[in-house]
Amino acid sequence: MGPMEAFDPRLYALLHTGTLGDLAFYRRQCAGAGSILELGCGSGRVLAALQRTGAHLTGLDLHPGMCALARARVPQAHVIEADMRTFDLERPFDRIVMAYNSLYCVADDDEVVQVLERVRAHLAPGGRLAFDGYLVDMEPADLTDDSSPSWLADLHLDGQRIEVFEQDQHWPARRDCAVTYTHRWPDHTTHQYTLRHHYLTAEGLPDLLRRAGLRLVHLFGDFGGRAYPAGGRLVAVAEASEPLPNE
Repeated sequence: MGPMEAFDPRLYALLHTGTLGDLAFYRRQCAGAGSILELGCGSGRVLAALQRTGAHLTGLDLHPGMCALARARVPQAHVIEADMRTFDLERPFDRIVMAYNSLYCVADDDEVVQVLERVRAHLAPGGRLAFDGYLVDMEPADLTDDSSPSWLADLHLDGQRIEVFEQDQHWPARRDCAVTYTHRWPDHTTHQYTLRHHYLTAEGLPDLLRRAGLRLVHLFGDFGGRAYPAGGRLVAVAEASEPLPNE
């Protein structure tokens, strides 16, 4: 996500609650695994769902406030504050997951490859990576900037109703976008932060995986297993393209 001094992890967790079917998908992908690593674990929403797999759980996130929420939510998990582009945990994992657009939270394709290289270095023999992201329509009319914020949702925190507004910006030539969220309390106090994403395409994904020593195993359009592009999401499973020298 990058540095966000105004970012409140509680507000993020209340607003961003995942995508229908994602928890069941990740439980299926992690069935039988002895160890699971989630990159960009956020508040621990997915880690909490993976507890029933019985695996040893590790979560990693760059934001200390998010790590604190995850530790409180899933005390059985080992939650680490680190950068998914550079982390080194000195142990392999049977499954690595990046849920809810986490792989989009880096600056460009080179940084995507950096993340995937760290994934490859931490996959146990026979291990797999599973991740998902939204699909962006490349029609120019659908990638225009919002002229003003629009209402998105009402949240409830500490007994107060908080209105949330969003405003999008797009840079389609770079596959970049940014969403600014404004939270407004009843007394008109506001809290604002911006999330920036570098989104992926199904066409470019195999090459990014190849550059990191991985290969695409499955590409779905939703969490129910429908073939891409049905469903409007990019849901992928990958594995090592060849063993590392010490495997």
